[in-house]
Amino acid sequence: DFTPSIKTVGTFYSEELDLTIRLNVEENALWLTTTRHGRHQLLQKSKTVFVPKADFFSKLELIPDENGEVNLFTIDCGSRARGLRFVRWAGVVE
Repeated sequence: DFTPSIKTVGTFYSEELDLTIRLNVEENALWLTTTRHGRHQLLQKSKTVFVPKADFFSKLELIPDENGEVNLFTIDCGSRARGLRFVRWAGVVE
């Protein structure tokens, strides 16, 4: 079973959307934060699939590597925008 942990936490970037997302784990829940869209709690639907508690996008899927580290996730926004890739970003966040 995959459980969000320190291996999930970090800053991720989508070049396609020019959007940075921060994932945090607080009180056994996964949270997503962006400067454009604020902070959203994510509800776990399956081993690696999460949905926002509030209507922000339809699905976030974590893609852990063989060590359980999450360096990539995808977001679906309804039926038109699917598989938008966010990769772990090691740059400086301002």
